[in-house]
Amino acid sequence: MSDLILQLHTRTHSGNDIRKLKNTGIIPVVAYNSTTNLVAQINKNEFISIYRKLKEANDFTLLITLDGKTMNVLIKDMDINPVTNEPRHVDFFITK
Repeated sequence: MSDLILQLHTRTHSGNDIRKLKNTGIIPVVAYNSTTNLVAQINKNEFISIYRKLKEANDFTLLITLDGKTMNVLIKDMDINPVTNEPRHVDFFITK
């Protein structure tokens, strides 16, 4: 089994500022489980390339790294732009 690692960055923007982030190629993401709720952002092109690899094979483990912590995650939900077919927001569920 192979690991795919996504590097997340802490997000400090909220509200209308997120629209500006999306225009610069940044996707807002949330990573959560029953005890943790993390708000972050990721580069759109990096996420799309990893997501394509995940769709093609089923023997990958998806890991995210945020502030030096690495966590196993599942993609819980993803909001897709119906016109451009690109992700607008991603929810990760932390498994460990």
